[in-house]
Amino acid sequence: MKNLAFLAFTLISLNAFSQDNLFLQNQIDSLKKMKSDYETKIQLNDMKIKEIEDLKMASKFENIISVDYLVPQQTKIKIREQDNASAKIIYEPKRGEKLKLIDFNENGAYWTVSYNNNIGYVNEIYIQNNPSLDEFKKSLQLKKAQVESELKIKGNKAMAKQEYSHRDYLIKRYGLENAERILYDKPYWIGMSDETAKELVGIPDNINRTVGSWGTHEQWVYEKRNLYLYFENGTLSSYQN
Repeated sequence: MKNLAFLAFTLISLNAFSQDNLFLQNQIDSLKKMKSDYETKIQLNDMKIKEIEDLKMASKFENIISVDYLVPQQTKIKIREQDNASAKIIYEPKRGEKLKLIDFNENGAYWTVSYNNNIGYVNEIYIQNNPSLDEFKKSLQLKKAQVESELKIKGNKAMAKQEYSHRDYLIKRYGLENAERILYDKPYWIGMSDETAKELVGIPDNINRTVGSWGTHEQWVYEKRNLYLYFENGTLSSYQN
């Protein structure tokens, strides 16, 4: 009787263990499927992001002059994700397919190309040169030079405007004579206040202060500049440089 009871208990335990094991395996399978579904969604999202980025990039070149280039039979062109030899190959157009050559990087010797509205980069060794491409390169170089020149002119104008605004501010705040000193000579002068000195010269490394019946005498020490300013009751009375 005891043997029968033990056998029944063992069978029940094994059955419970088998059910628990099956339940756990189902959970594992469910999680694996969920992981696979998420990985698929991530891949689809990555592809969608890449597609949108390509469309965004292509839109930048819509109104830019380009040159059509037909892939020749004997050349296998590799279009890369970036303009370097270690970048991922994203397209390999077949013979007779058309590329649009958009820009040329002189330093890296890579063409920026549009292929089926997707932007990529092709090393110039894969592109057979011809007179029309030479002319296109020259026009690109000329256009870039013009853009750089225009940016330089704009930058100079902006700098001049900024300098004029700064000078105008100094004149309004400190007067013409002191503004000229600040801009072209030194940012301190006899008679300036200690607050103005802090603003224009900066906070000193050390202040030696003496107080007496005559008032307050201060020596401001700028160690790195080897400069000493002397104030009497908050007004610069002398300096040593």
